[in-house]
Amino acid sequence: MFGMVASAFVLAGVFLGVPSFSANADVYSPNGVLLSSAEWKQTSTDGKNVTVRDALTNSANPMIVSGVKGVNGYTLTVMSFWSDSAGGNELEIEVRQHGSVKANCEVTSTKTGTTYDTDC
Repeated sequence: MFGMVASAFVLAGVFLGVPSFSANADVYSPNGVLLSSAEWKQTSTDGKNVTVRDALTNSANPMIVSGVKGVNGYTLTVMSFWSDSAGGNELEIEVRQHGSVKANCEVTSTKTGTTYDTDC
C-alpha cells in the first residue's frame, strides 16, 4: 500500500511539473502573456550576453525585482527586448502596482557592482 501511495506522489510531481522559473513571477511580454522560457533566455546583442532573466532579477530598481518575484502587487511588462542604448542594450519595462502604471523603466545590460543599471 505504501508503495502505491509513494508512486502516486511521484507521478503527480512528474505530470504537474515544477515551473522553470517562479510560479509567482508576474512578468509579461508585449502581447500580454507571461514570458515564455525562450523570452526569459533572450540575450543582449551588444556582446555582453545578458539574459532577460539576469537583468530583471538583478535590476538596481526594487520595483523591478518585486515584479519578478510577484510581490507587493507589482507586475512587469517587457515593452521592448534589447534595443540599443548608449552603454549597450536595454529592456524597456512598464511597471504596474495593483494594476496602475507606476513607472516606465529601462534596464540596461551594463552592470554596476552586482546590479544592472536601471533608469525609471
